[in-house]
Amino acid sequence: MLNKETIKQGLTKLNELLKTAGKVTIIVVAMGVGFISGEIYHNYQTHTKMSNMQESRKAETTSVAINERGELMVIDRKGGSYTLYDATVGDMIFKLYANRIYSQNK
Repeated sequence: MLNKETIKQGLTKLNELLKTAGKVTIIVVAMGVGFISGEIYHNYQTHTKMSNMQESRKAETTSVAINERGELMVIDRKGGSYTLYDATVGDMIFKLYANRIYSQNK
């Protein structure tokens, strides 16, 4: 027959086992949530966003200038509105055209 002490020891061991299993479960769930949230973030970041096609601007309606800080300005002649780009954008465009002209004159 089972005496009270044997039952008490069995319950104590079962309690310790359940505590350990609970801790392991919490760790596994936390790791799973971290992995899933990382995958969701990665998929969100790499998902390409569709944008509406924009009309190309024609030379008759657009002026291009560089201001005193070297920033590229694309100016709409009709409305007077403009788009300002960093100096590195203007440099990059200049280098592209310079390379194309250089390649054509080789």
